Amino acid sequence: AMAQEDISEVLDDSSDLSNRPLGVLFSQIRVVNQHQDSLVAQARTKPEVLEKALAIGRHTNAVVESAGLFSGNEEADDIATADLKFLLASFYLAELLGSCLAPDGPAQRLPQVMEAQAAYNTFLHRCSQYKLLGELGSKLHKQEEEQGGQLDPNTKRMAKIETFKADKALAAQISMLSSQRSKAQAQKEEDGQETSSLGGERGW
Repeated sequence: AMAQEDISEVLDDSSDLSNRPLGVLFSQIRVVNQHQDSLVAQARTKPEVLEKALAIGRHTNAVVESAGLFSGNEEADDIATADLKFLLASFYLAELLGSCLAPDGPAQRLPQVMEAQAAYNTFLHRCSQYKLLGELGSKLHKQEEEQGGQLDPNTKRMAKIETFKADKALAAQISMLSSQRSKAQAQKEEDGQETSSLGGERGW
């Protein structure tokens, strides 16, 4: 019940966003993201619900952009720790736009899809710039940019193979470390028993 009250309060409080601090705006768009599925379901009978949610998402993203928190010539270490979370503003907006139904049909849906794609691109570009995507993610993002936002079937297949290999390698590494830890623990217990039977380290 509390969660539902929170999202209701956020939406009811969306009429005047202009003088709201960025921290408050971000907290609100995060609540919207957490309740996105239920908002989309409600929008079938109450389209104003999504309109309010989108207003919050768009305004939050606009404030992040105008604040100049992220520069094209800096690295992750240059960003204030407290500002890192604001990278998600464009992602939250893209997710919301991508889930929205268009009451007026395809004519309205196309601009939403294009807006969502632009927000996704902003998010992915910055994550790539700050090396937050990982090696495989960065590689795929670079290929997607080079191919105009589309990955060909062969690249997608290779991505799945690489992901599978990475998962197997990680699982093997975890298994090896677990085995080494078990052996070390067994050796420690064995050494402890020998020391105890001898009456101390020097056998006294």
